Amino acid sequence: MKSITNLVFIIIVTIGSGHVLAQGRIDREYFFKSCESVIAKKDIFYHKTKTGTEKHWLKADPVINNPGKKTIEGIFDLSESHWNKIDNRKIAYILGTAYRESWFTMTPIREGKCGSDKCAIDAIDRLIEKKPEKYKTNYALPLKENGKSYYGRGLVQITKPENYRRIGKALGMGDQLYDNPDLALNLNTAIKIIVVGMDKGVFTHGTHTLDRYFNETKTDWLNARRIVNGGSMDNARITAAYAQKFFECLEKQ
Repeated sequence: MKSITNLVFIIIVTIGSGHVLAQGRIDREYFFKSCESVIAKKDIFYHKTKTGTEKHWLKADPVINNPGKKTIEGIFDLSESHWNKIDNRKIAYILGTAYRESWFTMTPIREGKCGSDKCAIDAIDRLIEKKPEKYKTNYALPLKENGKSYYGRGLVQITKPENYRRIGKALGMGDQLYDNPDLALNLNTAIKIIVVGMDKGVFTHGTHTLDRYFNETKTDWLNARRIVNGGSMDNARITAAYAQKFFECLEKQ
């Protein structure tokens, strides 16, 4: 039987909650088998918007099969190489972010699920028409200086030229990401951006990090959205819900 969960009832903050800090490698075989069971339950949750109600559940194809499976394994690999201990909450939140920001594909994508700059520019034009109060100009239009377009790309949708330059430098890439924004579509680069970026708070100048929301005294699935989007809580409940599903996949019973 399908179970139904309303997003309103997500546990936002847990003080002093138990969590797993494990040394060594994440058990890949266990994770994917566990996720098969979690996905099979098809827990449905709902997100209310101004235009209606969205229906969400964790889907099998982008999690269990390639290329999404390869992305998840890459996130595990890089996390293990950077952290002495693995905190399943942090890994789960990275996975939940990647899942939602990649439009539920678990692969690096262009904004608007596009295959070209022109497609992305057109998609953002349509977005401006829908939300003129939020989007004043088309940030995907090429810069006069270099002809490059700086719309969202990757597993975390980086936008605007200054952010491509700043994030690239923070990750030790110099101006490579600014000079060639399509590098964010490279899987290894996209994984580095999301794992190191969220761990170090690169997206918010070091203000919002994984440690701030997942530590010895706090588990805050909702406000962790600020790690990627410090000024907005758009999609926070969706990301939180998916992150908790991945946490269920990671936790040994």
